[in-house]
Amino acid sequence: MVCLTLTGNTLEENTETIRKYREYIDLLEVRLDFLRRELLSNMGRIRDLLPLPAIATFRRENDGGQYTGSEEYRIKKLTEAVEAGFAYVDIEYDLDAPALVQLAEEKKCRIIRSFHSFSGIPDNLEDIIIKTASLGNSIPKAAVYPRTSAEALKLLRIIKHMDDIKEKIILGMGDFGFFTRILYRKLGSLLTFCSGESNGGAPGHITPRELRYTFNIDRITSSAAVYGIIGNPVMHSLSPQLHNKGYRKYDLDTVYVPFPVTSVSSFLEFARELDIRGFSVTVPYKQTILPFLVKRDHRTAEAGACNTVLVTGEGLEGWNTDVDGFLEPLRRRLSLSSIRKTAVIGAGGAAAAVVEALKEIDTEIHVFNRTLSKAALFAEKFGVFYHSLDSYRKIAECDLIVQTTSVGMSPDVSKTPVPGYLFSEHQVAYDIIYTPSETVFLKEARNSGCRTINGMEMLVAQGKRQFELFTGMPYPETGA
Repeated sequence: MVCLTLTGNTLEENTETIRKYREYIDLLEVRLDFLRRELLSNMGRIRDLLPLPAIATFRRENDGGQYTGSEEYRIKKLTEAVEAGFAYVDIEYDLDAPALVQLAEEKKCRIIRSFHSFSGIPDNLEDIIIKTASLGNSIPKAAVYPRTSAEALKLLRIIKHMDDIKEKIILGMGDFGFFTRILYRKLGSLLTFCSGESNGGAPGHITPRELRYTFNIDRITSSAAVYGIIGNPVMHSLSPQLHNKGYRKYDLDTVYVPFPVTSVSSFLEFARELDIRGFSVTVPYKQTILPFLVKRDHRTAEAGACNTVLVTGEGLEGWNTDVDGFLEPLRRRLSLSSIRKTAVIGAGGAAAAVVEALKEIDTEIHVFNRTLSKAALFAEKFGVFYHSLDSYRKIAECDLIVQTTSVGMSPDVSKTPVPGYLFSEHQVAYDIIYTPSETVFLKEARNSGCRTINGMEMLVAQGKRQFELFTGMPYPETGA
């Protein structure tokens, strides 16, 4: 079930949120701790306004809620919610309220007993879930906050150990727990939560519309094939929209999920546990992934960078779709023979793929990097010229300037890797960043009369090739 958490301060605000998302949801959660105090005097009116079964939740501040009053008042209002006909009442796993529990049993109102941790995965989490599940009429719920790849792996293993508990809700908050919200059916949870655009109910909530159309939540079953993208940061990625739209077009029980990563080795253990069948790789792991590959396509071998991994019976197979993805937008805009000299800003994995692509056209390649020693090693490996990043006179000699660093992405959206550089109108500026759609680098280039290209076209071109590698089918053009 998809449960919409209502966090409005008024009944009107919550009613509007329900109206907006009604077609995407199965269940409602009313956060009583968000409502104005005077509205809690008539719990029957609150319930009567709800068109779906609902959970009554009155969350304490130390459990991530907003309520700071007495426990007597809180229990009283939860009791009134049960009497008013709420289908579920959410109480903390350690709350001692026998009269409330007895009333819930009499009224056939299911009790969700919640445990929250905002500081990682407690070592006794399994014991808490097992103990809570043993209580009568209780559905155990655990909401924890993993902050690293190792903690995401720990959470996944705990979830898998809980397979024999048929009714449960185990969710990870924040970016590293996001996979649990999308894969709740596959992981055996009763439901997943979401919120409206404002006042999210918990870290990691997205809207019901995003669940439906970005992640195909209505199509994913317990047998879904899982693909994804790894990086840090990665939650901004638009790749899930591209891939999941293609899966939806083919009506596949398949989903593509963003996985923030702090340790590649921990993620690979995670991938084995979750049976991830393939994944895209973005900064900063396009080179870090290389030692883990048992096979590489020629593009990966030449570039020394991998952006696509297939999981096979023999191990991890690496591909690089960035090369073709990079060239396609250039071919659509200008004659490649007109690019006599090119400046590549950066000397990382993304730059490696760009240089390999540029080698396929007749252009002189110059790499510019802040750390000159790194630029020198890069230039020696790829047989190109290198310079310090502040060598603006050399950049000015180039027809094409390609920006391959993360400068310009969040949190550095106000920065450019070449501050103070004066573009000339004959130059073409290409930033492989696609979020934001116009970086400071591109804005300054455009204001100087340059033709500009952002990374969206490259993302789409390389992503369609990844889709083919993952599914064995061409990307459905009508679904793009």
